[in-house]
Amino acid sequence: MTFRGSDRATRVIDPRYFRPTEVDVLQGDATKAREKLGWKPTVTFDELVGIMVRDDLHLACQELAASRVAKSERRG
Repeated sequence: MTFRGSDRATRVIDPRYFRPTEVDVLQGDATKAREKLGWKPTVTFDELVGIMVRDDLHLACQELAASRVAKSERRG
């Protein structure tokens, strides 16, 4: 929706669809999966952290490369 005399679009979002931006505690417990399903992790916590950091760095490099391409295209 836009307001008269304004070129800015405004969106109205139902507050029921908001979720908190900051979560104080994120904690997982695999006990139930272990007990009921016989599940066992195949990756240690340290390995998981390494995987997540590696993937975040990969994404950051892709974003940096894309921003450099866009910047050079703007220059002509």
